[in-house]
Amino acid sequence: MARLFLFLVLGLGQLLAQAHTVSPVLERAFLHDPGRMSVEQAAASAFQPYAGQLGSGFQTGAIWVRLTLAGTDDTHDPAHRYWVVRVGPHYLERIELYTQAGGGWDRQARGALISGTSRQCPDDRHCFTLPASAKGPSTAYLRIEHRGFLSAQVDVVSPEDLSTAAVERTRSLTASLTVAIGLLALGLILLAVDRSRLMLAYCCFQATVVLFIASNVGILARALPSASGETLTLVNHLLYAIRGTLMAGLAWVVMWPYRPGRAYHAIGVVLMALGGANALLIGLGHVQLGLKGGLLSFALVPFWHLYGALSSRTLPRVLRGVMLVGTAFSILMLLTGLYLAFGQDPNIPRTGLISQIADWRLNGFAVGMLFFLLTLIERSHQKQVREQELDSLRQQAVAASAQQAQLAERSSLIDMLTHELKNPLGTIRFALASLRQSVEHPQGLKRIQSIDLSARRMDDLIERVASLSKVERTAASESPAEVEAAGLIQELLADLPDPGRWEVRLRPGTRVRCDRQLLWVILENLVSNADKYASPGQPIRIEVRPERDGSASPMVRFEISNAVDPGCVPDESRLFERYYRHPQVQDKAGMGIGLSVVKSALAKIRGSIAYRHAQGRVFFTVRVPA
Repeated sequence: MARLFLFLVLGLGQLLAQAHTVSPVLERAFLHDPGRMSVEQAAASAFQPYAGQLGSGFQTGAIWVRLTLAGTDDTHDPAHRYWVVRVGPHYLERIELYTQAGGGWDRQARGALISGTSRQCPDDRHCFTLPASAKGPSTAYLRIEHRGFLSAQVDVVSPEDLSTAAVERTRSLTASLTVAIGLLALGLILLAVDRSRLMLAYCCFQATVVLFIASNVGILARALPSASGETLTLVNHLLYAIRGTLMAGLAWVVMWPYRPGRAYHAIGVVLMALGGANALLIGLGHVQLGLKGGLLSFALVPFWHLYGALSSRTLPRVLRGVMLVGTAFSILMLLTGLYLAFGQDPNIPRTGLISQIADWRLNGFAVGMLFFLLTLIERSHQKQVREQELDSLRQQAVAASAQQAQLAERSSLIDMLTHELKNPLGTIRFALASLRQSVEHPQGLKRIQSIDLSARRMDDLIERVASLSKVERTAASESPAEVEAAGLIQELLADLPDPGRWEVRLRPGTRVRCDRQLLWVILENLVSNADKYASPGQPIRIEVRPERDGSASPMVRFEISNAVDPGCVPDESRLFERYYRHPQVQDKAGMGIGLSVVKSALAKIRGSIAYRHAQGRVFFTVRVPA
């Protein structure tokens, strides 16, 4: 890609060069004809001199060009009996040359809309023969009529210089068209490799550029000899409008991934709609109006793209710099071309300058150079991003491996402690039961009960820690079974000391589809907490009902609520932290890991939990897939 970009840069000089032959014209002057002047009326009117290429922009009517030629004394030489007038570009619709002959005017007609006329020019120019005069300077008048953007180049050469001029012209056209086709071929190759939307947009744009150049220089007319001049001219105008629209589309696709400002996309829609409207106007016969809209669309694209580059929030710095420089250069070229094309200061030589957007040298070279440079920079940036992502993934893998090793070691330690602690606790509790039967003194019984309570707390603590370790190591079943909510709730409440304080509301037949073991751990912890921390004498409520929770997947909601003393309301920001307990409940059994277990288990079955405190009650809402 880098070598290709260097090749394109080295080819720029040749494309901007254009050879010119020495012209015998002493004076060129033009006159705008808003109506339909006769040659006599035009000859009697005042003409304005101009140099080089004539540009008058969008004007109704025709343009008259007066050519004043020097005479020659060597009219007996066949090479000097006439001059050749070369008029271009090829797409000019009607061109008429008037020369005085026998007291009247001799008329020759050429142009894209005039069929059946012979052309002496071997290149894309329209050629006329102009008799040489031995009596001094002679004057001829050209009438040029074109419905679109009028820009004309008029040269007068001798017959012996005609071949040289045609060869130079053909060589320049061939070089321009070859670069355009080469850029299209390269784009198609990259499209076959990448198949990206960006490359597809570029290929569509460049294909339109190739067709537009072929239409402008007459290649399309020679390739389709049976097509009428009206049809070929309509195709040329449509390609003009389509090229500007596709250029806007290409800029849009380039900027799309980088999140430009909100107005950028709205302007893009307007520009695309304007391009479609322009093509429709041209097809309906309103050629000049459609072409004016096409020029407006073409002129707005660089400013629109400049706004996109400035407003983008994710555009890399290097890419932004290239876009800003390229867009600023495009705006400079656009403003210069518009200044020259609309006839401002006609004495400024325009030869060799690109003064209109239908110029044959606009072969997509600049756009292609900028596009491939942006592609090269973007690929380099993506490579760096991928390398950074790979480094990040490697670091995460190392950290995950270390964490996994720590978890395995912790799990082994917990399993060992669970086994080593529960056996002595069982022995202690069995001994306490035997001792309670042999002790009759009240004080002794009280101490035995205290020891038994501590042993129960220790046993409960071991069970909670073991449960947390088991949840962290257990994966949810890949084939979850249906669990009936009513049966599960009844099992949970069966072993509670005061089942009468529980109020259960559920819809009969409600089922959930998840891992039953993990769901049991979740609800058992929440039910145990509610029973443990609820205000004495206040009811505890369980509500179960299906819902959609704003998503497409159906869910089942379990809501467990209980009254709580004002001084025991937990800190919501720390509620699910492992080992967190409210200072006012430290005298109750527990270690503060139950809600941490609940959250870990819910993550494995794609569920969620929410907490709220309202009207003196705390609510824990669990949602699991139905």
